Amino acid sequence: MTPELHSRVIDVSVTDKAGAQAAALANAVVSNYQRIALARQTADVNNVAQWLDARTGELRQRWLDAVHKADNFDVNHGLTNTTEGTTANPLIDRQITETAVNLSQAQARLAAAQARADALHDAAQHGNTSALVSLSEQPILVATANTLLQIQSMRDDTAAQYGRNYPKLRSLNRQLAAARASLNTQTRSALASIHEDLISARAETKQLSDNLDALRAQAGAQSSPQAEYQSLSEEAQSARGVYETFLNHAKEVVDRAALLEPPVSFVSHAPVPTRPTFPNHVKLLAGIIVLALVAGAAAVLARDYFSVGFEELDALRATVQLPVLAAIPFIASRRDHLIARHVLDEPFSRASEAVRGLAAQLSLLVEGDVSRSVLVTSASPEEGKSTLAVWLAITARQGEQKVLLIDGDHRRGGLMSKDRVQFGFTDLLDGRASLADVIQTDPETGIDFISAGKAMSRPFNASDIARLRGLMAGFKNSYNLVILDSPPLLAMTDALVHGSVVDQTVFVCRWQQTSRQAVTACLDRLRSYGARIPGIVVSMVDQNSTMAFGGDYSRREMKLISRAYST
Repeated sequence: MTPELHSRVIDVSVTDKAGAQAAALANAVVSNYQRIALARQTADVNNVAQWLDARTGELRQRWLDAVHKADNFDVNHGLTNTTEGTTANPLIDRQITETAVNLSQAQARLAAAQARADALHDAAQHGNTSALVSLSEQPILVATANTLLQIQSMRDDTAAQYGRNYPKLRSLNRQLAAARASLNTQTRSALASIHEDLISARAETKQLSDNLDALRAQAGAQSSPQAEYQSLSEEAQSARGVYETFLNHAKEVVDRAALLEPPVSFVSHAPVPTRPTFPNHVKLLAGIIVLALVAGAAAVLARDYFSVGFEELDALRATVQLPVLAAIPFIASRRDHLIARHVLDEPFSRASEAVRGLAAQLSLLVEGDVSRSVLVTSASPEEGKSTLAVWLAITARQGEQKVLLIDGDHRRGGLMSKDRVQFGFTDLLDGRASLADVIQTDPETGIDFISAGKAMSRPFNASDIARLRGLMAGFKNSYNLVILDSPPLLAMTDALVHGSVVDQTVFVCRWQQTSRQAVTACLDRLRSYGARIPGIVVSMVDQNSTMAFGGDYSRREMKLISRAYST
């Protein structure tokens, strides 16, 4: 169905339990609406037709009266300036126009004949043969003038070539004299012919001028009655035009009345319903599902819009322009399970696999089997960098590597050491302690570590940086891997110094927590001070996030792997 302008929809709702009565009532409503609307339309058209009939009769009488009045006026005043009682093509005005045109043409012919006669007479008096050829319209005269010109040219050429006494010149002179005599005769004949044309043109001009004056006098005598008659004729024409317009409109109304149809048509009659149309449980359920999907999508979009951190690895890679080396899941703390021992207690968990992958990638970035130093840092505290440093050291130690773990966060400390020791890394830098005083060994994992030491209240100077670089070189002579846990960059600037003296810097970014601005600012600072950053590690990722993790081992597979590993 195509809706038209001012369309209306009528909804017929019936609460009766009998379906047949409901359908009959709906059909009866539409049928009565059709009948009433058609009767209203017919009545409106009949009223318009009656009014048009009455008005058309009045206009016809008005037109006939105007024509009769104009005809009587024409007869009473004896007007001759009309044609069949109308004002179209008045006789006198048309005669005046035609006579004026003919008079102008006759005057033009008279002037042309006079000018041609004067020019021909002047040329004949002065002997200008060329002018006679161009001015005259007589063929014989033109031919005689051309012959004279040819003889004259021939004589002049002969005289110039042979001299004036040449015998042939006498014959040419006789021919030239005969041609001049013939030309004079033809010129007089042409002048006589032009004179006759002048007399005829003057007579015609005078006659037309007299006729024009007479017509103008006759038109002037009838000007006032003629204007009145023209006004009456125009009124009659106007009345006739109005009458014909109303007559055509009345015919159209009558024709339209015969074609009237009801404004409402049945697309289909109402059938007997088999079940109530409301409530429709299927539609309600579908609507609820659609609303739930829309609400869920809106919630996800709102969370992404208001989130300060990264929730997609692709977005993180695009922002920092670095590879993501590992995505470490969030590990909840338990009383019977230390987070630092997670890679030992659950060697095949997602976190353990991610740390092993990180260690392998860091090894691949170094050519050959050489010792290397790695810095682990982050933007803010509580992002898991210290835990990652411990896990990385345990994983490397399980591969039979000699590992040294250094706690560089002298403000907080406590890495690997359960009790507060007397000397640490800052004491080694200041020269207050030796290597034997600061290096400790964890009896459970076999990892050598250096605690943080006393808090430094002064910044690093050039001698401290040189000593730190020498210490890192010496550590690499004794260990395969040196891991330095640095303070957060937004809290302290120690990581900038540490990053300039180590081989690799691993930046830790917490999932959905570390802001985008903080990540980009810290990486720019590290790069500006010469830190070599192989990539980013995302920490504390939701275990159920499909954006960071792929497939995983089932519980049955995990039990089999753990049993095989323990045996």
